Parts: sequence; C-alpha cells; structure tokens
Amino acid sequence: MTMPRGVPKNGLWRGQESVASWGAQQKPKPCDCGCGKFVIPQPWHRSKGVPRFVHGHHARVEHWNFKDVAAWVAEQQGRHRCHCGCDGPTVILKRHHATGIPQYLQGHQPAPKNPAGPEHPRYVKDRSTMKPRAAATFSPETKRIIFDTHGGRFAWCRCNDALQFDHIVPVAEGGTGEPDNGQLLCANCHWWKSGVALDYRDRRRAQRPQPKERAA
Repeated sequence: MTMPRGVPKNGLWRGQESVASWGAQQKPKPCDCGCGKFVIPQPWHRSKGVPRFVHGHHARVEHWNFKDVAAWVAEQQGRHRCHCGCDGPTVILKRHHATGIPQYLQGHQPAPKNPAGPEHPRYVKDRSTMKPRAAATFSPETKRIIFDTHGGRFAWCRCNDALQFDHIVPVAEGGTGEPDNGQLLCANCHWWKSGVALDYRDRRRAQRPQPKERAA
C-alpha cells in the first residue's frame, strides 16, 4: 500500500511522531484515591499533564484546603451568648464560618448612634413645606426656551462649548425650574459660580456691564 503524496511513510506527522513516542514511554499508574483502577495516559496529557485520579475520583479525597465546617459548627455551638445582657444563646450556623459569629440576637442590637425624630439635627416637623428637588429641574421644553433666549451662547463668557444649564438662584436657596431662572454657562464658569464662596447676586452684579462715559 502506497501512502498519498505529502504524507509521511509511517502515517504520522512531525507533531504526531513526538506524541506517539511520548505515549509509548508512559505506563498506566494507579489512581491516588486507592480504588485500584489505573489512569491511562492519553495524547492530550502530554501538554496538560497526566492526572492523578481517574475521572471523578478526585472527590473521594479531601482537598488540601478542605475545612470541616460541620465540625467547627459543632465545636462552637453553645459557646456564645448575646452581648446585650439577655444571656440568650447564639445559634451557630454554617454561614457564620465565613461571615463571622454575630454578637447580638435578632432584634437585640443597640440603638443607632444617629438619633431619629425631633432629636435629629435635620429634622423637619412639617414636611409639606419642603420643596422636592425634582420640581426645580429644567424640563426639555424649559431648556429649549433658555437656549433660544441666550442664542446658544453662554451668559458670561459668550462661548458656545460644553453646554451646561445653570440655575441663577440655586435650588438650595429656593430657586425654581422656570425659564427666567435659567442660563447657559460653560464648565469653567459653572464651576466658578458653584465653587467660589460668593453670593450669586454679587456675581451677577460683577458681570453687569458698566455704563460708558460720554466723551466731552
């Protein structure tokens, strides 16, 4: 029988020859789990390594990082009490091995440090007087009106880059989302207006053009 043109005489390519010679040198070895079966070397084991166990037998042997959580739960059970003073026993669960043993029973935690109700520093008795922040945002129609009013240019530097809509009167000071309370500012002017500790009325007066003196 003659081999086709281009095929080696022994029918094996260069890579296949090395794999075949490697497989001929390997011998089956017993499974490390002690079942008595043998691990048969395969061609793909040449690059990945011959496994220690027959497929599926690795689960019979404890991993090097194995932790007997059940034994830990049995050891810790009955050794921990609630820290609130009720002397209630803490039931140890398997998840506590990873998350830690809780100090208090359910509902026995101390009151939070931040007071609630009238004692809170930002408590407001009549919440109907509070203005929702969402009501002061500019709607798409309001933004279009502001844009047309300013001609697409910023109110201060008169540039037309990095478009940002700004509240002339800040929302924290009672500013509304009406078109007359909006203006166009660039990123730098908006940052300066919001970041500098200067009243917005003073900033508007500083930007107001001064009247020109008449020539004599």
